[in-house]
Amino acid sequence: MVPQCDDLGLCPDCAAKLDRDMIRDRDWERSWTAWQTPADQREALRTHVVARYGARYELIVPPAPRRRRHKES
Repeated sequence: MVPQCDDLGLCPDCAAKLDRDMIRDRDWERSWTAWQTPADQREALRTHVVARYGARYELIVPPAPRRRRHKES
């Protein structure tokens, strides 16, 4: 049986992971859960998500760390 997909083509499990990633990234406008949460409670929501699921992204690939250029002497 194929799971139902949302308008982005994501299964319910992946949609929940993406929502948590958006909350971790403080992308309040794209997170369904954060969109429903009052602005003054969003940081508490992020803290709750990080405490429950960890700080690592589940679907979003974090940007690579920027390399520092060393000055030539």
